[in-house]
Amino acid sequence: MSSGLTARRLILQQLTAVTQHIPLQARRTSGKGWWLSSFVRPEGDRRVFTLITEEEVAFLKRRCEEEGDEGRVILSTRPTRNIVRAVGGAALNITLSFLVSPLLALSVSLEAIRLRGLRPAALVIAPGVGLFWGAVFMAIAWYAAVQQMLLCGVHTLRAPIFYLFCPGCCWNELSCRYEYPSGVVGNSHPLLSLQAPPEKLFERAMKRETRRKRRGKRDVGYERKGGTHPSEGDDYYAILGVTRDATPQQIKEAYNRLALEIHPDRNPSQSAASQFDVLTKAYRVLGNAEKRRKYDMGGRSGVEDIGKKKRGAVRALFGGDALYAIVGDVKTGSFSQRVIDGLDWTQEELAIFRQRTLERCRDELLSVYLQPLRSEKDSKGAPALQELKGRLQRLLNTGLAREVLHAVGHEYMRVVLYGKASGPRERMTLYLNEAGPHRMRRRLDKWRHLCRIRQHTLRDSATMVDLAWYTSVEELESTARWVATSLLLDHQVPEEERRQRLEALQALAEIFITYGQSYKGANKQTMDALMNSLRDYYQQQKRGEGG
Repeated sequence: MSSGLTARRLILQQLTAVTQHIPLQARRTSGKGWWLSSFVRPEGDRRVFTLITEEEVAFLKRRCEEEGDEGRVILSTRPTRNIVRAVGGAALNITLSFLVSPLLALSVSLEAIRLRGLRPAALVIAPGVGLFWGAVFMAIAWYAAVQQMLLCGVHTLRAPIFYLFCPGCCWNELSCRYEYPSGVVGNSHPLLSLQAPPEKLFERAMKRETRRKRRGKRDVGYERKGGTHPSEGDDYYAILGVTRDATPQQIKEAYNRLALEIHPDRNPSQSAASQFDVLTKAYRVLGNAEKRRKYDMGGRSGVEDIGKKKRGAVRALFGGDALYAIVGDVKTGSFSQRVIDGLDWTQEELAIFRQRTLERCRDELLSVYLQPLRSEKDSKGAPALQELKGRLQRLLNTGLAREVLHAVGHEYMRVVLYGKASGPRERMTLYLNEAGPHRMRRRLDKWRHLCRIRQHTLRDSATMVDLAWYTSVEELESTARWVATSLLLDHQVPEEERRQRLEALQALAEIFITYGQSYKGANKQTMDALMNSLRDYYQQQKRGEGG
């Protein structure tokens, strides 16, 4: 891809991202606004310089679908309620306006000369075109900085108003505005219908991370040198001596030829056995169509699915799959996702996954946990309630399940009290006496432990467990709060249905609190019990996979 096209796409990407969050704009029912037509023209229309052509748009879409190659939004454009993030985002935008604008002006000028040819008129017009689009980027960056601060102030002022006078209105990370979440099982946010399925987003993130890693390394040749043998760190294609576009038959022939050469029965070398194992491992991956596809996307980590194993370990720490179904994942920031999952997510993709997680937890809580409690008075209610308690009893010894149940149960109870409040005065009292102080304590605990991080902290298991808890429990409670609010305060649900849900959720919260316990910090005794519970959990998982 030419540098000129990259620069022009970068400008268009920032412009698109900023306009998505313009205040007071009408909701969009289609993908792009009318203004985009003024920047996109046919390839043959060279009467004026266009930012991007229709043919280039089609090319970029194809690159996005096939390779996950997407232009990144380098400006901070997504509105936030956090004043620190807003100030940081505004400062970043202003800094980038001075650093990137000259580079874009130069790149677009050269691109204009390339398109028009080395004619005197082009040499005169091109610098003006470059300066114009450099100024456009600077204007976009400064507007984005102002918009960040303006929207942060607006949302900060609106938060207490919504809390007191609009019960049930929550902040939505996908649309970046306050909305009433749906409490109807199976309902999805309208913006999710415009997004790719989870599998496609996963593939794109894996391709971006793989491309980022390859850019950080020297290109590896695929032709094997005479007398060399494969090693564990080699590229699988290099191990077999084939190119990346090799056919399955070529891969098989290369494996058979090399297997005869380095087989331990034929090769007296002491390292022949290990070399043969590496060769066989490479062939098992490239000889399988599905594994080869994953390897091309994410390398060895994509085939071995290391990210899934790390994510499973994090889920096990916070109660395993049973609790994950109703409280979701923790640490959904882009850096944490890259460390745990080994994927390169965009902020938009993380918001999409967050919204889908919330809706899945809502459906799971209502159908699996609240329904048995709602039918408790029926003839089938008692057995269903006992089954629910038995399910909770079985997961108590998994990681920090007791602590998670205790925290989530209290959060459910706070939402129940909020739903029972009859007016703004009672909601104000609830916030000042319960919800506000609790959230403040959570944030102070998190920042206190983050400020204590030292190099030796990463080698201390107990300290790491404390850090994981205090940096994650706030997110678990946030998920529980959104789910409970959507189920109890959605006015699309009939009033009698909401009343029954409230009673069932209150009973469930009391059960969670009874079965749970508050987090008391990690020490040697709790760490031993925690490690034993995680070991038992993994053994049960392996038996389940084997069965």
